[in-house]
Amino acid sequence: MEIELRLYGGLNRYAPDGQTCSVYRVAPSATISDVVTRLGIPDTFYITVLRNGRREELSSRLEPKDILTLLPQIDGG
Repeated sequence: MEIELRLYGGLNRYAPDGQTCSVYRVAPSATISDVVTRLGIPDTFYITVLRNGRREELSSRLEPKDILTLLPQIDGG
């Protein structure tokens, strides 16, 4: 199935084919964690995950046409 994948900040270096916004093919039962692993993003890299504009856990299953946005986690305030 296809999802839209968007990567920002320091995650750009993990973008497939250098495209920070692209259509990305995943298995029908894929989770967000599967995508993060496939992209090669290390477990030590803290990220904020949005699926269709809402925060999600890495264990969430993806659906066709989802928009998955991965952002580096930012501290401050």
